[in-house]
Formats: sequence, structure tokens, C-alpha cells
Amino acid sequence: MLKFSNMVAEFAHDQRGATAIEYGLIVAGVSATIIASLTALGVDIGAVFVPISAAISGI
Repeated sequence: MLKFSNMVAEFAHDQRGATAIEYGLIVAGVSATIIASLTALGVDIGAVFVPISAAISGI
């Protein structure tokens, strides 16, 4: 049976959770970049498709 101090030392040196946190931060960063890009391009894309939609509706 492990002593409490040994359990704490083993927990402090365990690196398995660090990788999951790093991947989570990477995913959050990529998601934020995608959302910012789509938000910035949303107005420009709308400006392209509105005339196309109007042209199709007029046919």
C-alpha cells in the first residue's frame, strides 16, 4: 500500500493529462481562428451572393 506522500509525488510527476490539455488548447485556438475568419468573411460572402440570388429570383 502506497503512503500518501508517495501517491502525491506520483501524481505530481504524471504527464498523461498534460497531453490532453495541450490538444484541447490547440483545438480551442483553431476553432477561434475559424470562427473569426468566417465572421470576417461573412459580410463579403453575403455581398457576393445577394446579387446572385436577386438575379435568380428575377428569372
